[in-house]
Amino acid sequence: MAIVIKSSACSVCSAFDAAFTKLLGPLFCYAVSKMDHGQYDCFLLALITHGDDGGTFYGSDGKAFTLEMLMAPIKRCRTLAGKPKICILQVITISQLLGSSFRFIVVN
Repeated sequence: MAIVIKSSACSVCSAFDAAFTKLLGPLFCYAVSKMDHGQYDCFLLALITHGDDGGTFYGSDGKAFTLEMLMAPIKRCRTLAGKPKICILQVITISQLLGSSFRFIVVN
C-alpha cells in the first residue's frame, strides 16, 4: 500500500509492530496535529491490528485504544479542517481468529 501511495506524490509514514505509545503517544499526537498538511487534499490512515467486538483495538504492547482516541489528533489539526479524513482498519477480533474482518469506517 505504501508503494502505491508514494507513487502518487503523497507523504507516507510507516510503523510496524507499533506499540500503543507509538500510535497514540505524545509525539504522534503532537506531530499529526501540528503538522502542516496544507499541500495535501486528504488524510488517510491505514491500520492492521487486533481488537475486540466492542470497538477496542490493541497495540503490540497489549494496551487498548479506540478509534476516537486515534482520530482525536487528526480532527484537531487546523490544516486538515474541511478535508476528508479516511481511516481504513483491518481488525482481527477474538471471535474471528479463524478469519479476518474488514471494517470500513468513515469519520466526519
